[in-house]
Amino acid sequence: MKRAVTYVVINVVLVLAIVAPQATSQDRCQIDQGIRDLMNDTFGRITQTPGGGTKKVYVSNLSFLDGVSKMQFLTEEGKLIDEAVADGMKEAADTDPNIIVNDPQHTIPNTQESIDKLIDIWFHPKLSQDEKYAQAVSDLMAPYSVDILVTGMIIDTGTAIQVSPMGVSQPDKKIVTKNLRYANRAELFQEVDGDPALTQKAHEEIRKAVKDILADS
Repeated sequence: MKRAVTYVVINVVLVLAIVAPQATSQDRCQIDQGIRDLMNDTFGRITQTPGGGTKKVYVSNLSFLDGVSKMQFLTEEGKLIDEAVADGMKEAADTDPNIIVNDPQHTIPNTQESIDKLIDIWFHPKLSQDEKYAQAVSDLMAPYSVDILVTGMIIDTGTAIQVSPMGVSQPDKKIVTKNLRYANRAELFQEVDGDPALTQKAHEEIRKAVKDILADS
């Protein structure tokens, strides 16, 4: 990176040294402006971040679904998972200022109506993964100008639990899923002073999975 910048600077200086002495004052003004434009353009391209530079990416989330009952995961434990998801989104936004989480103008309402639409899409027996993606975008994301929808599913088989944070990503045009497996409920949930809580391991894994989904999108 430093070599590339140095090379540009040397070339600009050489052009200035050759052309400027032979130019009129008006020409020199035009040359100076041209050099400034060239330098600004060059440094802009060198420092441009992948995926569109300063383009904002608007992220919104909906509560997790219960993969067994095929309904919203509405228990107190579901709220704990939502909190871990929120921490992951916040950390992603703190790391990348282009990520905007739950902006008032770019947020899908986390209401029963939105959840019902999500349920109809996710558990529709005849929809392919690509069709689920397209319908999630058209029915949930496009009306609110959301770029990435974060949600997920929890499946409790009675012998093991799978927690799967998901991101429906318009920039990537796909659904990204991270699967976290726990041998039993004690690995996922605990009690702290009589109140339900996620284990530290589970909270960190869910938080990191959500952050990674956003970082990869």
